[in-house]
Formats: sequence, C-alpha cells, structure tokens
Amino acid sequence: MVTTFEEDIITRLKRFGRSEPRTSAWILGHLAQVGEDYPWNMWRGYLSFIPSIERYTRPPSYSAFWRVLYELRKEGKIIIARYGPSSRGGIARSYYKLA
Repeated sequence: MVTTFEEDIITRLKRFGRSEPRTSAWILGHLAQVGEDYPWNMWRGYLSFIPSIERYTRPPSYSAFWRVLYELRKEGKIIIARYGPSSRGGIARSYYKLA
C-alpha cells in the first residue's frame, strides 16, 4: 500500500524523469508520517516501496541506507529520539525522529 508521501515521491519522479527516488526524501516523509522509527524497520519499509516505482530496479543495501540516515543526522534533519531494547538483545535499538 502506497502512502500519501510515497505518492508524492512517485509523482515527482514521473514529472522530472528520474528513475531512482531520493532515499533521504523517503526517510524524511516516513518519519513525518510515523513520528519515530528504527533503521531496520525503515529500510524494510523502503524496500516494500521500491516495487511501486515503474523503472527502479536496484534497491539500496542496508549499509547504504544507513549511510543516508547518518548524513541526515549530520545535517541536523533527524535526531535520535530514544534508545529501546533490541529484538535480539545486546546493543540497544536507536529510534530516529525529525529534528
């Protein structure tokens, strides 16, 4: 199911003739919609969005997706909202939200 912000991304792609969406635009739209989320869940959501784009063929790896999160955090567009328990224990899960 495509959400409103994802429809906007698809419309912009068609208007400007791009074949690949900006991962950062999806992340910012997703966080605006849900409030806060953790990287793995965002990446899985992004992977489910990719098939709705007609010409896009290759989804980013998790490390490439995480790099975009790092850049957005460095630019001050997103911040760590809180730390929560991991599903597998060990390192705490970081939840991000818009700055």
